[in-house]
Amino acid sequence: MTEGAAEQAGRLLAQLEAKGRPIESRDLFVGAIALEEGYAVLTDDLEHFERIPGVQVVEAKQLFVELDRLV
Repeated sequence: MTEGAAEQAGRLLAQLEAKGRPIESRDLFVGAIALEEGYAVLTDDLEHFERIPGVQVVEAKQLFVELDRLV
């Protein structure tokens, strides 16, 4: 984790706690790193990651459905 991602995590935690909607610290860190690095998050835990403004979330099972269509 970079210093920028750690700072991003702190800002996100403050925002989510102010809204009364905090998430697990592991998800918070993954989301912060994704934002900092410009990555999408591949997950089945949409509920937590969709709370993070700006993070692109890809649902794992939907990805596999799309991949099956291609083969």
